[in-house]
Amino acid sequence: MLCLTLNNSIYAQQKAPVKKGTIKIQKRGQLARIIFDDANYRLIGMDYYGNIMDTTVMEFQMFVTIKGIFYKTSTVGSALNNEMQQLIERRDNKTILYFKNIKAKDTDGKIITIPELKYVFPHQGEVE
Repeated sequence: MLCLTLNNSIYAQQKAPVKKGTIKIQKRGQLARIIFDDANYRLIGMDYYGNIMDTTVMEFQMFVTIKGIFYKTSTVGSALNNEMQQLIERRDNKTILYFKNIKAKDTDGKIITIPELKYVFPHQGEVE
């Protein structure tokens, strides 16, 4: 009887599916670039692996020409201020935003200056 029980337990162990787990590690890197989030009106940082770094942008300036009038405004933080948002709402389909003097905090806590960012709004089915 003991032999039969032992045989069954060994057979059951061999038939049991082997569960292999996968450990997922999210890679984090240094700040690689800044992008404009046109849905939430803010600048966000991305690292070399494509991870979003929300707290990186500290201040920036926005330059835009709307209907022949040049506007320059600046803000502290990553979100566009009310004035910037109002300017964007008045844009036409050829408006280009320029973000300059972008100060951002790297993962090391070091403040760095990012080169100019140019943003062209995608055409939303408008006929010219």
